This record gives sequence, C-alpha cells and structure tokens, in this order.
Amino acid sequence: MTDSCEIDVKVGGSIVISNTEETVTESRKGSIAKEESALEKTSRKRAIGKTVVWKTFKSFVFLICLIFLIIQSVEFFNIYYKYPTTIVTDVTVAKEFKLPAITLCFRTTISFKEFCSYEPDQCEKPRNMEEFCRKHTYDCRNGTTNSKIPKKDLAASLYMQLYLLNDSYNDARLFEEYDYSSKVRTFIENYFPVLKCYSENLHLYRSRSKLKTKKLTFDDEWRGLFSHIFLDQRNIEPFFPAYEPQVLLGIHSPYVPIEIGDLHAIIPGTKYDIYVQLEKEEHLLPPPYQTGCKDNAPSENAEESTSPNSFQMCLDMCRSEYAKAVKGCNEGMSMVSSELDLCYGDDDDDRPSIPSEQLVELQDKQLHCFQNCKQGCLAVRIGFIPPGFTECPRRTLKIFQDKARLLDCNFRLCISGTTAVTGL
Repeated sequence: MTDSCEIDVKVGGSIVISNTEETVTESRKGSIAKEESALEKTSRKRAIGKTVVWKTFKSFVFLICLIFLIIQSVEFFNIYYKYPTTIVTDVTVAKEFKLPAITLCFRTTISFKEFCSYEPDQCEKPRNMEEFCRKHTYDCRNGTTNSKIPKKDLAASLYMQLYLLNDSYNDARLFEEYDYSSKVRTFIENYFPVLKCYSENLHLYRSRSKLKTKKLTFDDEWRGLFSHIFLDQRNIEPFFPAYEPQVLLGIHSPYVPIEIGDLHAIIPGTKYDIYVQLEKEEHLLPPPYQTGCKDNAPSENAEESTSPNSFQMCLDMCRSEYAKAVKGCNEGMSMVSSELDLCYGDDDDDRPSIPSEQLVELQDKQLHCFQNCKQGCLAVRIGFIPPGFTECPRRTLKIFQDKARLLDCNFRLCISGTTAVTGL
C-alpha cells in the first residue's frame, strides 16, 4: 500500500521517495504570503493617503474657525471698549439739570378788535360796558360807540378757529415778551376749539438738536429760575367767559407729547411760581446691547419727523397712520404738527371708502406697529407742582438701582421759582 506516495526507480540502483502534496502546499504558502504582502503594502499606502486627506481637512476647518474667532474677538473688544460694562454708581449731585418741555396752548391768539374788524357780523356790544371799560380803559377813551366784542356762540368760535391756525394774526401784545417763532408749534384736538400750542425744548422726533440743560446753582438770587414767561391777555380775554381759560400751560418730558388733561389754566391777572422736579432719568445702552430700547440720542444723520423719541410717541404715530388711512386726518396724535392733518368733527362724508378686507389689513398693520414700539434709551420723567401751590418740598437726592437697567442713576430735585408765568 503506497497511500499518497510514489516510488521512482532510477538506473544505478538508487531509490528516491518524494512527497508531492507537501511540495505543492509549500508552493501555495509562498504564493499566498506574497499576495498578503502586496495587499498589506497597498492597504498601508491607502491608509497613509486617507490620513493625509483627513489631516488636511481638519487643518482647513480649524483655520476657518480660528479666523472667525479672531474676527468676533476683535468686534467684541471694539464694542467692549466703546460701551464699557463695568458700572460704578457714584452718589453725587448732578451739575446740570435737563430742562423740561414747556408748552403753552391757546384757544385764540387774535386780538378781539382785529377779529371784529374782519368779522363784524360775529361781534356785538359788551353786555356789561362798565366792566369792559374798567378792563380796557384805552379802548373806551373815545367813547363806547364802536366798542364791540366777539359773540359767545358756535358761529363766532368757528370763525375764530380759522384765524387761530394762521400765525400772521397773532396778537402783538399777547406775544410782546414771548418769542413764539422760536418754539415748536403743534395743535391739540378733542377740545373745541382746537388748541394751538407753542413748546420750548420739545424733541418728539429724533433730530440733530440736543436737550437744553442748566447748571444747578442754589446760591444765586433767582433760586434756580430757568424760565420766565409774561403774557398780556387783555386783547384775547373778551373771546370767552371768564370761567373758560384761554391759555393753558403744561410742563412735561421733552420726548413725550402732553395730553390735554395735563394742561393747567393760566388765569389773567395772576402770577404763578411753578416748581419742577426731575423725578427720574433712565439711561439704557443702545443696540447692539440687549436692553430692548431704541436710541433716541441726537444724531447728525437723523431724519426729521420720522423716528419717534419715546414709546408714547411711537404709539401715537401708529394711531396716526391708521387714522389717516381710515378717516383721512391725523386723529391719533396727541400733538398734531400741521393744521392740514386736523380732524374737524366726525363727518362721514369726508371719510375714504375702504373695503372690509382692507380695513382688517390696516388693523393688523396697526397692531404690528404697536408691537414694534420700544422705549427710548434715554427717558426723562418730569413732575411739577400745579399752579396754585407755592410750597416747595425740601431738596432730596435719591439713587435708584435696577438690575435690568444699566446706568439708571436718577435724582429728584425741586427748584424754587422754576417757571414764573404772569397773565394780565
């Protein structure tokens, strides 16, 4: 039995026994080893190639991130040094007092004599001639034959309203010591007749002008007096009964329009000493800080009458746009800038015809406008003792801190004899 073995017989009498299967196996092993070696080299080359590509990609990504990090860091440091976030609260008395807005409103500004010369049918003789001549001695010096005063009825009021809107008819005696041409002119509705107002230091819209200030000194003889107003009302007094004031005064924040309910009557022949208090002054950092306020500081690039300076003024402008579209006039404003935008009564014939779908769109637009209104970064809250009170509270200083606000340092100060208003 030769089982997988072969016997080779060669000449010379030698016998050689060879194992064929073993030889073949060794040959295969050698071939496999060569193939594995070749595959290993190929795999190693591929691995090295992949590693180089991956490292290059990671380096590229790292460089991009590093560049953006450097850019953001530079921007942050620029903002940091421009708007420092380190706050130091120092309890001190402010050297300057931010002056409030002083608004004078008139029901009429034309002399009764000029009115009667233009509209004689709207005038009549005084019912109490003796009292009239006592107040107007100069007009009665040549007798009372031609002495007339405006009628106190609706028709005369409507005519008088036309002359009120035109400053060229302003009585020279009334404004002899009050320069209305340098003031901001506005109109207040919801009061018949419409009131014509002149305001000093009024900044309802963002502009290039700055708030007026006054250095605080308490050792002078005027005791902090910052404004004196003299009004001679003798030529406008006959227009309305004595119990209906023709001149009203309001002292308020320069950024906020005044409501008619905040006006106070200036009675002829009376002198008023009005004490003003700066109740609160808020300073919030403007964007890009997340303080939720709108920058209302003076700006060289500001467009006049387009950007409101306060939250209240923004709301007024939203109402104004809606009223102009629906009613054709500026009913939504507390203080109207032009007589052309005034609403006279509620005449449906003058209203534009608007489809219901468009009306809904206008209401949605107004709501969106309300939602976009923001508080001004600088807010000045003014309070004053109404006319008739002469006692001035003791001088106090208060510092308020609010974690949600930055640089919220406020003081309240009473200035004796702040505004002296005299009506003759």
